[in-house]
Parts: sequence; structure tokens; C-alpha cells
Amino acid sequence: MLDGREVSGSGQDSIWFEGWFRNFGQRVSIYEREKEMSDPVGEFNLKNTAIGFNTTADGQLQQTVDFEGTATGFGGVFGTLIITQPLAEAGATGGPCAWAGKALLDDNSILGGIGEGTWEQIGSESRFKVSMIINISDGGKLRSEGVIDHGARSYSGHLYDAS
Repeated sequence: MLDGREVSGSGQDSIWFEGWFRNFGQRVSIYEREKEMSDPVGEFNLKNTAIGFNTTADGQLQQTVDFEGTATGFGGVFGTLIITQPLAEAGATGGPCAWAGKALLDDNSILGGIGEGTWEQIGSESRFKVSMIINISDGGKLRSEGVIDHGARSYSGHLYDAS
């Protein structure tokens, strides 16, 4: 008996048994893929250099937070985190965000990056968890997981391959 069903070798049971193993194999493959994505390929450490506010053409509040620092494999990094929200949601503790930036590599070449993701306040602290998928101008794709600490004026975290 397997999983509450008797395995007798009949055609129907064999089909079920093969399907069970196929699904088991898919689950293992999903687990392996998640494990690969959970190993960081680098880290980033950025300092907040400016905060700005604006309104969009449709009347929403837009906050821009400029950062500069370093990231593994990218040398100097310069970018802006963008949060756009209705004025009535100005006190929100989470929501969508975007990233636009460039990196000056060690060989003096430049890469651009554009990303989208979410931000979420950590408890009642002035710290925020930010998760994004960033498309790189060389065709690469990274998942960025980090924390913005307003008190320390920093943004740091890890990068993962998301290709």
C-alpha cells in the first residue's frame, strides 16, 4: 500500500504510480531551483544621499530616494528608489516600488538597471524591507533583498540570480 492506495500492478495503478513519481520529481526540481535562488551571488551596501518628493501627472505623491555605494560585481552603484502612491496613502506601511540606476564597473564600463518590487515597514521601526527584481542592461536579471534603515541612512542587502 502506498499513500492509502494499494499498488497491484494493474494499468490504472501503474499510471497513478508513475504520475506520483513524476509529481515527486517536479517537487524535487522546484525545491532545487528554490535552493539555487536562495544562495546569494553578491551583496550591496548603499548610503542615502537625498530624498525628494514630487507629484505625478495624475496627482499622485511620488517619493524618490537616492543612493550610492558598492555592489558585488558592479563596482560603484548609483540609483533611485521610487515610491508612487495616492496622497491618501501617504502613511502606508508598504506597497509597490521601482528602481532605476547605473553601475560603474571596475573596467569603467557602465550598466543600467531597472527594477520593480515591494517595500514593507519592519514593525514600527524606521526600517523597511525592500524586495525587487532588477533587469540589467546586459540581459541579466537579479533579485534584490535588502533593508533601508532611515536612521542610519543606509540600504544594504543581498543579490540573487533571477535569470
